[in-house]
Amino acid sequence: MKALKIFGAIVLVLAVIIGVLAFLAPTHTHLERTVSIEAPSDMVWENVNNFHSMQEWSPWAAMDTTQQTTYSDNDGEVGSTMEWEGEETGTGKQEITSMGEGSMVTHLTFFSPMAGEADATMNLVETEAGTDVTWSYDADESFPGNMMLVFIDLEDMLGGSYQEGLENLKTMVEDSKANRTEFDGYTVMRETMESRTVIGIRDTVEWAGMKEFYMENLPKTAGAIAENGLKMAGMPMGLFFMWDEENQRADMLAGAPIASGSIEGFESYELSGDCLVIEYYGEYEGTGKAHEAMEKYMKWHGIEFGEVAAEEYVTDPTEGTDPSEILTKIIYPI
Repeated sequence: MKALKIFGAIVLVLAVIIGVLAFLAPTHTHLERTVSIEAPSDMVWENVNNFHSMQEWSPWAAMDTTQQTTYSDNDGEVGSTMEWEGEETGTGKQEITSMGEGSMVTHLTFFSPMAGEADATMNLVETEAGTDVTWSYDADESFPGNMMLVFIDLEDMLGGSYQEGLENLKTMVEDSKANRTEFDGYTVMRETMESRTVIGIRDTVEWAGMKEFYMENLPKTAGAIAENGLKMAGMPMGLFFMWDEENQRADMLAGAPIASGSIEGFESYELSGDCLVIEYYGEYEGTGKAHEAMEKYMKWHGIEFGEVAAEEYVTDPTEGTDPSEILTKIIYPI
């Protein structure tokens, strides 16, 4: 009887201790780490917005070489999942629950070695120097199970791994910087241009009147070349010496290249050497996006803009060609 009373007293004391610990322990845990990456947010985003890419820099994927991973077919979309099983990492499932501009939340379900659930968030903020990436972890634990949080140091358990993962991401993105050629869906190529003289009519033109300027002066240039016994050395071209965003006008030349020579009354400009090229397919009115991509490429690689930008109109849009097949070469001599 006395032993039973002692046992009961011990149980009561333990219950009180558990209750006090559960009362004092938090019901929510939060951890986050941030790293600054010298890269634009779109380049970082493509490495964090799907499970296949995340596995490239995941600290746990590197830690457990036995880990087997399976992905749903819609990876990178809300509702897509990744499931894993490994000797070191146990078993679990991760699902993308929401995505926004530069932000993604995933829900983690751990099955073994210990059951649990949490949310992980990736948040990107573009800065002048590049992109700040914050990776956070949030978990809720109801009473009285939250008592175990008293004995768990989340910083010791996950902090180092989160920092390692972000450092892996930073290294991977920045190492690929020198080889990056694609911006906004356009691929920038480096080419060497044979020497050519572009002749034509030059004027400062309002943006709204550029199409008419071309339609009037490209035929004049072609006619003058023929009348002077010269031959065109390529397709018609437009050269841009000034692009005034504020007043929406451009100092431009509508003309065509010849191997050599000149024509009285027509401006001429020599083009040759190394240049950057984007092959743009579509109606002429959409070329502005290709120029913006070119400017991003030059800024990314530290290339300064020269004194002229050029467009070569490879496909004649008056021939009834499908707009998606009209080719304009965007050329920036460097």
